[in-house]
Amino acid sequence: MGSEIRDARRNIPRALVTAGVIITFMYVAATASVLIALPAEDVTGLQGFMQAISKVGQRIGFEGVAPWVALLVTLSSVGGVSAWFAASSRLPFVAGVDKFLPSAFGRVHPRWKTPYVAMAVQAALAGIFIFLGQAGTSVRGAYDFLVGMGVISYFLPFLYMFASVIRLQREPAGPDVMRIPGGRPIAILLAILGLLTTITSSVLACIPPAEEPNKFLAVVKLLGSSALMVAVGAVIYWVGKSKKKNA
Repeated sequence: MGSEIRDARRNIPRALVTAGVIITFMYVAATASVLIALPAEDVTGLQGFMQAISKVGQRIGFEGVAPWVALLVTLSSVGGVSAWFAASSRLPFVAGVDKFLPSAFGRVHPRWKTPYVAMAVQAALAGIFIFLGQAGTSVRGAYDFLVGMGVISYFLPFLYMFASVIRLQREPAGPDVMRIPGGRPIAILLAILGLLTTITSSVLACIPPAEEPNKFLAVVKLLGSSALMVAVGAVIYWVGKSKKKNA
C-alpha cells in the first residue's frame, strides 16, 4: 500500500510512532478508568466498558447516559469493522491479482472502487467462524474464542517479522534501507522484546476463562481453527506458486 501514500518513507514511520503512542495511552487510560469504576472481579471482557459507564452514571445521577453511550459504541464498532474489512481485503485482493487466488479476488467494484469479491468472501468466512465459535459454549465463550483466534492468527506473522529483524542485522544496509535507530544492539533487543511479547500473548490467548464450561473443547477449537487457517493459507500459496512456475 506504500504506493498509495504520499512520501511513504517519511510518513509511515511517523504514523507508526504517533499511532503507537496514542493507542497505548488510550488503552492504559481506558483500562484504568474501568478498574477505578468497578472492582476487578466484577469486570468482564464482554461488557466491562458498559458496566463501568452504567455504574458511574448511577453514582453521579446520570443513569440515562448508558443507552446513548451504547449507541456510540455500536457506531464505533461498525466503523471499526468497516475499516478492518477495507484494509484486510487488500491481502486476498493482491493475491488475486498475482494469481495466488482465483482472479475474481482481484476484481474492483466499478462504482465504489473496492475489492468487493475479497470483502464478500471475508464476510462469509467471518460468519462461518462466528457460528463455529458458538458450538458447545455460551455467547461469552464464543466471544473469547474469536478474540483468542484473532490474537493467534494476527500475531503469527509478527513472529516471522521480529525473527527477520534479528536475522537481517547480519546483512549490509543498502542506500534505500532505513535502519532502526540505535544500531544493531537496539534492533536485536527490540526484536527479542517483540518476540517475547508476541509469544506470551499467544499462549495467554489459549487459556480459557474460569467460567468456560468445557475448557478442553475451547482449547481444541481455538488451536484447531487457527491451525486450519494457517494450513489453508499454506495450500493456497503452494498451489499459486506451482501455477506460476508452470505458466
